[in-house]
Amino acid sequence: LWEAAEAAEARSYLVGRGLEEETLRRFRVGYAPKPWDHMVKRWRMGEFSEADLLAAGLVKRGRQGGGVYDPFRGRVMFPLADHRGRVVGFAGRGLRDDQRPKYLNSPEGELFHKGLNLFAADLARAAAAKSGSALLVEGYTDVIALHQAGIENVVGMMGTALTEDQIRQLGRLVGVDGVLHIALDADASGQEAMLRAAQLMSAQGRARFDVVQLPGSTDPAELLAAEGVEAMRARIDAAVPLLTFQVRRILDTADLASTEGRNRAFEDVRRVIGAMEPTPEREELRQLASSRLALSKDLEAVLITPLPEPARREREAAPRPARPARLDRHEESERAFLALCIALPQAGRDALRRVDLDAHFTGAAVRRAAEHLRSGLAEPLAGVPPEDEELSTLVAELMMRATRSPASEDTLRVQTLQLDLLRLERAMAVAREKDPNALDSLAREKAARKSQLDDAVDQAMAGTAPAD
Repeated sequence: LWEAAEAAEARSYLVGRGLEEETLRRFRVGYAPKPWDHMVKRWRMGEFSEADLLAAGLVKRGRQGGGVYDPFRGRVMFPLADHRGRVVGFAGRGLRDDQRPKYLNSPEGELFHKGLNLFAADLARAAAAKSGSALLVEGYTDVIALHQAGIENVVGMMGTALTEDQIRQLGRLVGVDGVLHIALDADASGQEAMLRAAQLMSAQGRARFDVVQLPGSTDPAELLAAEGVEAMRARIDAAVPLLTFQVRRILDTADLASTEGRNRAFEDVRRVIGAMEPTPEREELRQLASSRLALSKDLEAVLITPLPEPARREREAAPRPARPARLDRHEESERAFLALCIALPQAGRDALRRVDLDAHFTGAAVRRAAEHLRSGLAEPLAGVPPEDEELSTLVAELMMRATRSPASEDTLRVQTLQLDLLRLERAMAVAREKDPNALDSLAREKAARKSQLDDAVDQAMAGTAPAD
């Protein structure tokens, strides 16, 4: 990075982000040369073995068993380390507009799992422990710029949606009573990512996390360059609780010039405020919403009326506008089954393999969640595309369900049989219309399943009975 002539463009990019050589050396930032065989030559010189380079993700084998090549070529390289500072992977940032993807991460392998670590956690540990707080940002250069400015309790998301393991790492950085701040990019995708991150924190029982609001579409590094470190510190000090951020965002993005837009904003705000306990924060939000929506006294009262209990549970499951509270018994059974699979990942993995996604799940959203969970029970929210709000909301709700009810292999068996019984009921309804000859066999199968379900319920009840 510092010596090669071809790295001039990389140096120019980093300087343009306001980053200094001393800071970049501390973060071990580098540059991958452009030739496709650079790492291959290093291996042939005896410095590394081909197997080691493949395992580290620094070379990749071509299609159909071809030779190996360097996938990172022509990129700024950010080493990704574990909490002890040991490099386990890399993120390569492209410098040309046509270089896709913009960021290329090491492949998942024996050493590198991007959902397990936080960028710069090793460098932020001391400052986070001392201050009892940590700031989560999105980009690698954001982290580096903030550390350079003297705000050193900062970590990054490793270029992925936040995972349960990363939340646990954040918790270890600040301790039980520590404060977590989130300052993701101010554009639409960053704001959505902020809500998803906070949603996962809530699901893990993190009681205190605040949102740092950034102006316009800026990121933290841009704000530092434009306004200086004191402006950034002031924004961190002025961070607002998640629910305040959410209500403000609903009102700021709503079409308040139309009746339809105001109605939608009213309902969305009510779902947030109606689930809150009476606090000064709730009163401030009530006044804000009443003023922005021009509410009458009667509607103000409706705004803070506690939601029905199912809706309250929905709100606790996900800090965003909740889905309708009422579900038919088919979808309720499907969601209960998936929640048990999350609560019992080993048994749940087997149960999910045995069900037919098309036959056992009636709704498209629940079917997609089941398909996702087949390979993601250990970390349910990991791997959910950042832009897929429907799936992330549903999976977070299922995670909360998984923590609320006692779970055992017996209750999972009961729910699996219930799921299959409902499938047979639907099949019989279709047969009555289209294939009456199939009714007899379906009825026999339903009777057998009902008998199995009764036995499973008895066994589950016996397992939960109090001891003498």
